[in-house]
Amino acid sequence: LFHRKTTLFEGGIRVPCIMHWPEKIGKGVVSDQIAITMDLSKTFLALAGIDQQSYDGINLLPVMTDKNNTVERTLFWRSNSKARRQKAVRMGKWKYILDVNCEMLFNLEKDIAENENLFYQHPQIVSEMKSQLQAWEDEMNKHTPRFKVR
Repeated sequence: LFHRKTTLFEGGIRVPCIMHWPEKIGKGVVSDQIAITMDLSKTFLALAGIDQQSYDGINLLPVMTDKNNTVERTLFWRSNSKARRQKAVRMGKWKYILDVNCEMLFNLEKDIAENENLFYQHPQIVSEMKSQLQAWEDEMNKHTPRFKVR
């Protein structure tokens, strides 16, 4: 996959998730469900019987136990390191990346390596994704973090 850790390209954020739970998850089950680390936290809280209403993410247990059960996800990222400033949003098969001042759109179903920038071919998709990203940024900026992230 393109690029490396500390970037928002697939080479920097995509990792496999391997789970083993023979009593609940069938042998050899593979899911294409898009998930993020906070989903694992919410799933483990649900498994422990702890109320997870105040936590972000989704409970993946229904997806893990039924391969026909998928959840449509929109994921957001931002990285403001000294080396690179990026923002990204993933909606279904589409991924929009703002890398400093360069905007890119990729169809990850057809181009997981992020080789073909479709930014100019799909202006409506770009507009929708930029709007969603801005709404997420606005929501995140409403809250003062309790700690500084470097």
